[in-house]
Amino acid sequence: MSDNSSSIHDSQDSDESVTTIYNSNNHKIKDEKSTSKYPEVSDEEIDSDIDLYLIDDSEDDEILLKMSSFNGSSKKPAVIKNENGYINIKSFDLGDLYNEKVTKNLNSIESAEDKINNEKKKFVSKTFTKSNELMAKLSKNFTNSQLSYYIDTIIKDANPDKYLDWHFIEEDTTIDDISPILSFETAYYNCHDFNRIRHEILKSYPNLNYILPTFGISKEKLNSINDGYFCISDYYNYDNLCTILPTDSMKSIIIYYIDEPNFVKFFLCFILDKKIYESNDCDSKWCEEIVSALDVDVIEEYLKLINLDDYYMHYRLTKLLPSFKNKLVDGIFGDNTLALNRIIDEFNTIFDDKEYRKLLYFSIFIFGSDLVPYSKESLPVIDYIFNCIRDVSDMTNVADIELLLLKSILTSFTKIIGT
Repeated sequence: MSDNSSSIHDSQDSDESVTTIYNSNNHKIKDEKSTSKYPEVSDEEIDSDIDLYLIDDSEDDEILLKMSSFNGSSKKPAVIKNENGYINIKSFDLGDLYNEKVTKNLNSIESAEDKINNEKKKFVSKTFTKSNELMAKLSKNFTNSQLSYYIDTIIKDANPDKYLDWHFIEEDTTIDDISPILSFETAYYNCHDFNRIRHEILKSYPNLNYILPTFGISKEKLNSINDGYFCISDYYNYDNLCTILPTDSMKSIIIYYIDEPNFVKFFLCFILDKKIYESNDCDSKWCEEIVSALDVDVIEEYLKLINLDDYYMHYRLTKLLPSFKNKLVDGIFGDNTLALNRIIDEFNTIFDDKEYRKLLYFSIFIFGSDLVPYSKESLPVIDYIFNCIRDVSDMTNVADIELLLLKSILTSFTKIIGT
């Protein structure tokens, strides 16, 4: 190696930088001093800078607190936020390509997403609450396996309220064997001595308030009906799958109480029960035979038991008592020239409220009556209803099964009247 070769050693122990130059024999040649262009930053200033940028929720942030402690700061991190609780951000010149409208639109989208997420949380919460309430309400009437299946069926449905219905019988029957009750009927059947049979049966069960509880009908309902303050529409409930007598057996028993003062009310409540209505043993022929034997205005008594706008139950009654349909329609809307106007007004109210299930039963209840017969004179009403249903389906793509059914019924109606 040449003698004039050298090496350099830097020393930065002070504010000045010292450079020492050595030759190849390791003899120091000279020292050169230079001042650093970067001033020394004290620990206190570093801590202060760290504190300045620890913002918002840093008081509860363990990592940031450790950083502050690690750098020798005993002060709490500073919290910088405006009156709305947001971080103040310094404005910068972002150039010509920056579009403030885009930022505002993004903020609007984020705000909308937050609202949607909050609504989802509320919906889930309500659904969960409703599920728990239904579970608690029905659990006493079911075994675990039955309850689980039934609750799942109702809760998973998009519209669980459609399972609500009128159930006159809600308790298990207390009669295991009805043969003793009907033994007199068998004994006297050949002689057709109705009064004799009735007399023997009434010895054990003097009136309806004695026999109906054995069917599984609560005394609370019976007392309310007797007092005249009972409304079927207020007692819709889920079917609790109670154990009941065969419908045919109950029919055989109640006819012997036809002379009871409130028989017509109890009879209507009985045949309108969902379980009885859907039974093959309860048909319109038998129902009309019983009603024809009563010396009472059946429709007047029925309207005392129901809300006027309960078209679901009105339709059910007209299926059981078809000959009373016109009288029931007239009893609700009148039988004068203003009746059609009332029908249109009622349609508009239900339609505007988007109660499509109610709208379906309202429509099939009035169709075929004297006010809206299956003839060309009904065209103005049918066209108006048809256009409304068609418009809402086309504009909103509503997939409610009720609207689809109603459109099909209206299509059939127009074919019947030849349009």
